[in-house]
Amino acid sequence: MSELTEVEIKKLKVTELKTELTNRGLATNGNKAVLVTRLLEAIEAKTEEEAEADEVTEPENGDAAEEPSAEDAPVAEEAPTAEEAPAAEETPAAEDDPPAAEDAAVEAEKA
Repeated sequence: MSELTEVEIKKLKVTELKTELTNRGLATNGNKAVLVTRLLEAIEAKTEEEAEADEVTEPENGDAAEEPSAEDAPVAEEAPTAEEAPAAEETPAAEDDPPAAEDAAVEAEKA
């Protein structure tokens, strides 16, 4: 269905206005002036949304087959610096490791 013009909307009867509003999921209460305003605003909002969607989906120069430029390419994340990187677990020295010392003592007793 093509969109109604402002002149056509103002010529509609209240029942026709309510039908148009119901089809768009809008409130149908109020007098004719309120209904006309509500319908006009809904059509205007839809037109603006469609225009914005067209701007997003259509390339600026109109060439849909053109590859994205380097400016549009996604940027790879940089590796974290030493300050940002999580600290690696430090391996404790053998003499500081109690389980290792206990293992050595058990081995000595077995021998």
